[in-house]
Amino acid sequence: MLIAESGSTKTEWRLCQNGGQILAFRSQGFNPNVQTPEAMEEELRRAYNLNMEHAETEEIWFYGAGIDSHSQRQIMEEVIGKVFKDVRITVNSDMLAAARSTNRNEGIVCILGTGSNSCAHEAHELTLKIGGHGWIFGDEGSGADLGKYLIKAMLQGDLPADVIQGIEEREGKSAFALKISIMQSSRPNVRLAKLAETFHAFIETPLVKELARSRFLAFLDTTVCRYPNFKDVHTDFVGSIAHYYRPVLEEACELRGVRLGNIEMAPADNLVKFHLANAH
Repeated sequence: MLIAESGSTKTEWRLCQNGGQILAFRSQGFNPNVQTPEAMEEELRRAYNLNMEHAETEEIWFYGAGIDSHSQRQIMEEVIGKVFKDVRITVNSDMLAAARSTNRNEGIVCILGTGSNSCAHEAHELTLKIGGHGWIFGDEGSGADLGKYLIKAMLQGDLPADVIQGIEEREGKSAFALKISIMQSSRPNVRLAKLAETFHAFIETPLVKELARSRFLAFLDTTVCRYPNFKDVHTDFVGSIAHYYRPVLEEACELRGVRLGNIEMAPADNLVKFHLANAH
């Protein structure tokens, strides 16, 4: 059994056999909303050739970003089927992966990584999903969202000069050149999210912390706080942004009365435990 947990930036792969994990590796992320099937197939074939060429696989569980409809699920099934022959393939959303990784029978789970999303879940299935919509239209509090607002603050001179200088030195570009490189990037959402990780080094700067807190509050206001029972159940978070910005996220949750559960950088290992426990 091969389990893949994929965001827009990276995919975590776990191969399991005889009730245990025998192989783990990482590849580029996959998202049918922002990548062509041809590009995804090329990257998947590269990952296969590097890590899986001599491994036997009977079943693949793929959980991915951007899998919100039958058409997107079908695209991923066809891409995977071209690389992995004669294998049972099940494609689901990254939200279901996050929900199943929490080991809770009921609750709310959120992804704060390159993008952002949330869902309510019960008995290891999704019951309601609020948020997402992509980095142009939503994804509040995500890496792409933070990166966008932080570079805007740089361009407008809203951050201290030493912070702006520090970012420019780390990135090797002026704020303006950084803006242009992001606009011309083939995957601007991923590039913005990486900028958010760079900014984390300056999180103790009051203006940077306040900006991050405001984006997490925007996320909570547009997602978690809209679930009727959000004050009665735990809200868990997964994703690199949730992990690195944990203290600021905790403050935002407290301000909105959200019952904070666990914060995990990645759900892959807990997802493996779920599948091994439910293997037939």
